[in-house]
Amino acid sequence: MDMKEPENKKSTWAICLSIAAILLCLLVFALWAFEVMPRSVVAAESFIGVCVALLAVIVTVAVGAQIVNVMEVKSAQKKYEEEQLKVEKLQKQLEEKLCQFEQNTENDKHHSMHLHGIMLAMQSSILGKHDEACYHCFEALAESLQMQDPMNVEDILRMIRTNLNLLKKSTDLSSDDITDLKAIDKIILTSVHYRWIHTKYSPLRDEYFKKIGLE
Repeated sequence: MDMKEPENKKSTWAICLSIAAILLCLLVFALWAFEVMPRSVVAAESFIGVCVALLAVIVTVAVGAQIVNVMEVKSAQKKYEEEQLKVEKLQKQLEEKLCQFEQNTENDKHHSMHLHGIMLAMQSSILGKHDEACYHCFEALAESLQMQDPMNVEDILRMIRTNLNLLKKSTDLSSDDITDLKAIDKIILTSVHYRWIHTKYSPLRDEYFKKIGLE
């Protein structure tokens, strides 16, 4: 609104000046045509010269106004482009912060689930439910491998080995637990960190699956 008001004022002034010049030309022509003043005072050549001069002034004013308008438009466009760049920069920063926040939130979720899995594994081991203890160890391992910095990996692998040594062939795992275990195993196998543990994990996985009837 602030930028349009000066432009409207300038356009109004240009129109007013143009109308005034035209009216002045018509007035001079009327005075000459009706012989209000002697023709010798305003000769035809003089009248034509005055009209041409006035028209030249009108054209000059109009062209000048257009040039000023173009310059103002270019200046406004440049300012708009600068503001647009600032907005895009702020939007990019906001997207980066939002992405970082989501990553931190996801990492915190896996961290909590990891600790929860370890706690359940320890409880199951104390109660002598070594098949469930191994299941929760696999669960804790999968959550750990989904974190930005995996933790307690070696400890979990040792817990799996300990419970496997005490595990009999019978199992109390439900069909839903078996289905979840397969999904957990897939997460571990497809993790970007798996290559660091595959030599230790693979034998434990094969032995556990064999004991619970998933070989």
